[in-house]
Amino acid sequence: MNDARKWLNEARSANKKKSAVHLAITTRQQVIGGIGLLKIKRHGAEIGYWLGRGHRGKGIMTSAVKALTAYGFSKLKLKRILTLSYSVVIAILVVITSYLLKLKIDYNIKEKNI
Repeated sequence: MNDARKWLNEARSANKKKSAVHLAITTRQQVIGGIGLLKIKRHGAEIGYWLGRGHRGKGIMTSAVKALTAYGFSKLKLKRILTLSYSVVIAILVVITSYLLKLKIDYNIKEKNI
């Protein structure tokens, strides 16, 4: 609970300084995710987001990203919005690791004429 309060205070402060825009994604009963434009400088920002597991795959985050990027470009006059999703990085690493493992296996087979 202290972490949540700390984050909320930091988010409010950043929103006031206009160095970030933090928003909650909610249902009528609870917070199910969050989205924000972070590190707003000059004409650029980073977008970050998270969504609870039970709410994924329903187009919620797609709609939120679309709305926030439109806001960033039209109201904040941003020229670029960057993102690097950790899940994408993990997926890329899995693919690369699998590929490298396959290369090693293929190499060993060719070396030993198996």
